[in-house]
Amino acid sequence: MYDDVKEYLNWYGTRKDVGENVRGPNAPVIGLVLQRSHIVTGDEGHYVAVIMELEARGAKVIPIFAGGLDFSGPVEKFFIDPITKKTFVNSVVSLTGFALVGGPARQDHLRAVEALRKLDVPYIVALPLVFQTTEEWLNSTLGLHPIQVALQVALPELNGGMMPIVFAGRDPKSWKSHSLHKRVEQLCTRAIRWAELKRKSEDSLAHCVLYAYPKISAKFLIVRLCYDLQTEKKLAITVFSFPPDKGNVGTAAYLNVFASIYSVLKDLQRYGYNVEGLPETAEALIEDVIHDKEAQFSSPNLNIAYKMDVREYQKLNPYAAALEENWGKPPGNLNSDGENLLVYGMQYGTSSSVSSQLLAMRVIPCVCFSPSQRVHITDSLPTILSGENLPSRCSPPLRHSWIS
Repeated sequence: MYDDVKEYLNWYGTRKDVGENVRGPNAPVIGLVLQRSHIVTGDEGHYVAVIMELEARGAKVIPIFAGGLDFSGPVEKFFIDPITKKTFVNSVVSLTGFALVGGPARQDHLRAVEALRKLDVPYIVALPLVFQTTEEWLNSTLGLHPIQVALQVALPELNGGMMPIVFAGRDPKSWKSHSLHKRVEQLCTRAIRWAELKRKSEDSLAHCVLYAYPKISAKFLIVRLCYDLQTEKKLAITVFSFPPDKGNVGTAAYLNVFASIYSVLKDLQRYGYNVEGLPETAEALIEDVIHDKEAQFSSPNLNIAYKMDVREYQKLNPYAAALEENWGKPPGNLNSDGENLLVYGMQYGTSSSVSSQLLAMRVIPCVCFSPSQRVHITDSLPTILSGENLPSRCSPPLRHSWIS
């Protein structure tokens, strides 16, 4: 163990059991928050699996733990340079499942938010199973235990934690944790991609300072930097519509959905995102997308943003074959032209540009039985077909395809 992060990083650079890309200065650095009790009791196999997977993917890892359940102190001590106030890490993953400050009985939300603001990097909270064995969880019609949902999904989100995913199961005999390999892979992919996005902004700032604009004001530099960064990003905004075929595109009780989306798009434009073709008003945005405020979902008046053929759908969706029993064969009879799955919506920003924004309707595949039956058949939804899925109950089969 090290009590100085710079000494730890110096040691990291001398390791012979990792590749040169991991030891080098260009590797993304992932901070891991661990729970001390798992380490001292020898129940750290799931932690080791995450560290090994990150390093195998070319990332450098800084793992920390706390004596109690207040992780804000170690986060500030080991993830932030005390002199320059710059962070040593590009993203952080908490493997404890708990809020950053406090455990099941008490949380200090304000202290956690203060620490994460200082850190200012993407913060993911993953969780091991606590109240269930792996088999109990896989066979449960509820999925994750409701108490764990409250303690280790909802509460960490109040601090700013995102993308909760179960990454470790529990053995019924030893009661020790073990990694769920596919989920560990997914977790590490997310952590590295968020780290690379964070590094891109930092690298662009350094490039601007050193090479591009050495004599301009800092204010102009920051504005210019924002524009440079946003031109490399793509965003998708999905619009809720339920029940389908009933003219409910973008409807919500007492909320003006399209006016809100229009405001978001205008703000994105001010921050440098390419929204070429965005109309002048929210009403015109509605006309762009659905052409008719009362349009049904199968109406030809809905604008088609993208046609996805069956082969592409099957390549992107790992659950395509398993879904056919209850959802039918693709492309289905809703959102389909008989050959392709249709993504209704509108793209702003030219298709040839790096940055573009897609406003799309929620994907609804074929519905081969009643809505009530679709909701209550436990194996009809892609998110609960196997242990490799996310803990949420969102139903669109293409959900994994939209993760960038």
